[in-house]
Order: sequence, then structure tokens, then C-alpha cells
Amino acid sequence: MKPCPEQRSDHFDDFEIWCDKPSDLQLVGALSPLSRFLSRVGRVNILPGDSPEALSRGPAAHVAPLVEYDRPDIMIFYRKRPCLIVEITEHGYTGDNPLQRFARAVRSTELGSPFIHFTPFSRSRLDELLISDRPTSRRNVSARLFKGFVRLTEIYGIPVMGFDWPVGEQGTPLKASSLSDGAELRAVFGELVNVIDHLCLSHADEIIDCRPVLYCSEIRPHLEKTAALAAAENILASEIRIPNTPFDRVRAVINRPAETIDLLREPYFFKGKEHKFVAYRALQESSIRYLELPGRRVSYEAERLNDLPPTFAEKRWVLVFSGYEWRSEPNGGITVNADITLCRSRTGRTVRDRDQLLVVHWPRVFLESTSPVRIALLEELRDVSSDIGLSRMAALIRQSRTQKGLPANQINYIAYGTRSLGVWTERSTIARIYRQFCDLVILNDAVLLGNHWRR
Repeated sequence: MKPCPEQRSDHFDDFEIWCDKPSDLQLVGALSPLSRFLSRVGRVNILPGDSPEALSRGPAAHVAPLVEYDRPDIMIFYRKRPCLIVEITEHGYTGDNPLQRFARAVRSTELGSPFIHFTPFSRSRLDELLISDRPTSRRNVSARLFKGFVRLTEIYGIPVMGFDWPVGEQGTPLKASSLSDGAELRAVFGELVNVIDHLCLSHADEIIDCRPVLYCSEIRPHLEKTAALAAAENILASEIRIPNTPFDRVRAVINRPAETIDLLREPYFFKGKEHKFVAYRALQESSIRYLELPGRRVSYEAERLNDLPPTFAEKRWVLVFSGYEWRSEPNGGITVNADITLCRSRTGRTVRDRDQLLVVHWPRVFLESTSPVRIALLEELRDVSSDIGLSRMAALIRQSRTQKGLPANQINYIAYGTRSLGVWTERSTIARIYRQFCDLVILNDAVLLGNHWRR
């Protein structure tokens, strides 16, 4: 097969690299001696920590659309257009962590740029290494991440690829700063650098002109590896993603938010980390007070659900439960992955092109900061965090610890903080993601519409 031609040397002034943080900039510098491309790019910068709106008014205005959902680690631009995005993730083990950056991959492909996710496919957990000097059992990245990558490639025709970050004896990723010479550096990062070089040196014009590059013989093997990882049977049955749900069930959850406890089944809340009991109590006490309808917000009454768009009753739904506190990670990535893998049609390039609609139930977040329910739950959380007290939340935790044979005063991943029962903020990253990708968001006290239904 004929090799792909490389860029002319006079084109390198047309490239620039933006890094999210200093460690990303340092990695670009460390990899430059290995790279025919990175070593020749003169403009490498750290992106200011401004909002996308603020960035759009400054010298990085062309970067602002790419970070509309979230901020990738390494962003390579050619003639002010994104031509390759590289995400570097040390914590690639099982659970929600590998999915938390998934919105970055989606935005990259929406804008026509290939996306590379460099992460250990199997590694030890840091919290387990802290209590033992011996190597611990390895955790594998969930195939759900790679299923999302495959679907993005199918939908947008853009390469989205996973690359394995090699690990050492302790099961943690081998960092550039710990490698003693160029040979060791190439053994760990060489495959990644080769693909960065090839895409930027041979395909930058095609990428920014929206011409396909999937034909490339250098890229195909990595797409095939990603597809094989997507086919791995390492996904436990999801307890928080409930597909094929009729709208009558969604309506029941809105009318009685504690219905979600029945959907997930109560044992779910007694497994794993005890912060689940914050969500459990929030569900028990939740009562919807406000409902968004197209063009307006109204006081909630059950009959007003009939004023929602007719499509809501005509289609099935994917219900995603978030028991997390107010933060963007991993909430955004989990939700966007559910959209791409469960909701979109085979050619679904936008949220309008869905086989199933998407609703997120997030009971630990309130529309009103002064909600009496929020204030009461914060007092329960303070009671639990200071000591095992008399609140209903404390009683649930004592019950759980008794069942597990744990001491009653052993607190596990739960602490007092106002973010634990947070307040919706429209200008936040997670609000932008939910408004863009969800059809409905059920908070503790309100039901919000996705942007595509609000007008």
C-alpha cells in the first residue's frame, strides 16, 4: 500500500499545541525527542483556566469550542482547527473513572478531530498500594469506554482509539520522569508518539477539510484493537443505567422520586461506599417543586407533565441514576457515554437522532440552595461526619456496618460538605453537559429540560 505523504516543513508554523495543565506541557516536552512532529512545533502553550465564554474573547478563541464540555489534556491545532486530541489518564481502572473524560472524546469527534485516550488498560489501585508494599490485584478498564469509542467512530467517521500505558512491577503507569534513557522512553510511549506523528505529519489537511482518514493503514490496526477491547466481556450488569424504560415509569419517578430506590433495588445502597446513603436519604426526602416546560418554568403539579413534548411519551427512555455529589466528574462522562452507546441511532450525529431518550436522576443536587430538605439533609450529614449520631442517615450506616461486620465508628468515604448536597449552577461544566445531552434532568426539587427542548 502506498505510504501517506508527509507535511512540507514550511507548514509547521501552522501548528500549535495547547495543554490543559503544566504536567501535560512537561509530557509534551519529554516526548519531543522521540517525535518528528512534536520536536518541530514552536508554539506550545498552557490554556488559561477561563470558562469557554471567556476564552472565546481572547487569543485562544479558536480553542473555546473544543472545551465547551470539558478540557482535554493535549490539544493539537492546525490552521486554528483541531486536528488531534490526546487524553492522558493514569487512573484507568474499573469503575466510573475511565468514563469521566468521555465528553472530551465526544466533543473532539463532533468537531472532526481524531481522539486518542492513553491509559493503563490494567493497573493497581492507588488506595490499595497505600496499605501494602506488595503488588495488588489489577483492575481492567471497563469495555464500556471502548464501546463508546467504537460508536463515536461509527457515527462521526473519526478515529477514536485507546492506547495502553505500560505499568511497572507495582502495577502503576511508567512515567516519563522515571525512565532513564531514550530507549526506555520509546518502549513506553513509542506507539503513542508514532501515531501522533503520522496523523499530524500526513493527515492534518484531510482532517481539517473533513475528509476521511479511516482508510489509513497506520490507523486501522489501532481501531481494530479498540474494537477488540470493546468486545471484552468485563462489564458487570449496570445498576445505574436502566434502558428501555417507558415514560410512564419516568413520570412515576418524577411524581415520587423514591421510586428510583425500587428501580435500583435497596441492596444497591448497602453495597460499596457509604456515600450511597446520602443519595438514599436524598431520594427518600425528595419532592419536586418546579418543572421546566418549553419556554417557561412552572410550579410542579402532576398534570403539568402532560404539557411536555409529545415525543416524551412516544419513545422509550434510558434512565441514569447519579448518586454522586455536585461535581463534573464522573457525572458528565458517564451520562454522555450512556447517550452514545444506548440512545443514539446508528447515524445519530446529534441528540435529536435518538432511538431512546435520556433522563438523569440526580437527587443530591437542588435547584434551590435554601430548600428545607437540603438544609435538613446537611444536618444529618454533619451528624454522621462528626460521630455516629441519632439521624436517620446515621442509623442506615450503623445497619450497613453491622451487616458487614465493621466497627460502628468506622467512616467509609463520607464527609460533611455543602457540595455533598449541592446546588445547580448553569455556568458549570456539568450543567453545560447535562443541558446539551439530557432530555430531562431530575434534581431533588426540580425537573429541568435539555437545551434542545427548552425553546
